[in-house]
Amino acid sequence: MPRVRMFGALRELAGGGSAEVPAPTLAELLDRLCELHGDEFKRSLGYAQVLVNGETIEGDGMSVELGDSDEVALLPPVSGG
Repeated sequence: MPRVRMFGALRELAGGGSAEVPAPTLAELLDRLCELHGDEFKRSLGYAQVLVNGETIEGDGMSVELGDSDEVALLPPVSGG
């Protein structure tokens, strides 16, 4: 089962920093997390950076297939100055 690591506001909204979510694709995993944690989590996820096994996923990458040993990281937006 893929492991999910959440940081920042997503961690707080989920009530913890990690979870294991049964899902065959990244899109389904993110949908399940939103169902579990509600609308505010879904809004915050819209601003998050998504990584699978350390690689940034964008656009069409949401259809990537996940295996039991995969790790998904959800990172808050980063600002600098």
